[in-house]
Amino acid sequence: MKAKVRLTGPCSGRSLVLICNLVHVYSDYYDFSFSALSDYQRRKIESYFGKLNAYYTDVDIIKIL
Repeated sequence: MKAKVRLTGPCSGRSLVLICNLVHVYSDYYDFSFSALSDYQRRKIESYFGKLNAYYTDVDIIKIL
């Protein structure tokens, strides 16, 4: 399932919006996971927030597509 997701940095408050696949956790529940990102998306996030800060971002699912 695809969704539009907003990632917000922990210190700076900067945000980045991207479309990615959600991971099926159980029954009717889907969630965001960094393992479901493509290499390009992961590199884009790491270059925008920094390599370490990328994994401490706040994730908000904006819209299910």
